[in-house]
Amino acid sequence: MIVPNCRQHITSADLAFALDAVSPGASRAPELRDASTDVDELLDSRELFEALVRSGSLLSVSPYFFYYVLVRQVFRERGIGEREVADYVAALLAHFLEGRRLREGGGVATPRAFVYLVDLVKAAREARDGRAAFAMEARIGDVALFLTGVFPDAIHHRHTYGRRATGLDYYEAVGRSGYRSASQHPPAGHADLAPVLGYLAAEFRGLRHALNELSDRWFWSGPEPVERLIRQALHNGDPSADAGPHGGRDESDGPDPDDWLVSDV
Repeated sequence: MIVPNCRQHITSADLAFALDAVSPGASRAPELRDASTDVDELLDSRELFEALVRSGSLLSVSPYFFYYVLVRQVFRERGIGEREVADYVAALLAHFLEGRRLREGGGVATPRAFVYLVDLVKAAREARDGRAAFAMEARIGDVALFLTGVFPDAIHHRHTYGRRATGLDYYEAVGRSGYRSASQHPPAGHADLAPVLGYLAAEFRGLRHALNELSDRWFWSGPEPVERLIRQALHNGDPSADAGPHGGRDESDGPDPDDWLVSDV
């Protein structure tokens, strides 16, 4: 179960990296651990974001820290200011990208260990109780947001050229429905997740577009493939048009989406 806890997992080494990026030579990491306001301001720093994405060497930072800073910066650029939402989506990326856990049982996926969204929907309907249904519906939203956010080109390509019957709109609709249903379950309120899950449902497309920008700019290197440009023109539109409530992948580069989930009905 994804929860917005990236900031809780930030380590002293993460804070030391952040301080050095913003104020070289500073040594306030121990004091900052208990000063949430100062930490939040530090994590919002553009200098820190640039230090992470421009580093030419292997970073010794936690995945929670890395993904939170990237997601938070890109979301803020698009007018998505809620920290809890950025924290949740960053935790989602850390969960899937670090562990490749997309199978229903949460185990590490093999290249062909597919799980179908339609199977997750069926499992939610057949859940033994409300808590199990809540967890499965949230997972439906998580899987759909991850795939449409990080691997939109794979979905677009397979839909456009006939390898899959459903496209990005289908994944968006299923993901939005999953988050909406999960937000209405009593366990969501008990875990203080109802507001975040409700936001994810209401703003699914805008969040997906923000993740597309993050993925396009920072997850894949190399020349811009034609398929990506077509997908961006058809499905992303003007980035300023969906800035929250206020307003073909290069096959030679990056992980293959078959390592996660590319199946549908």
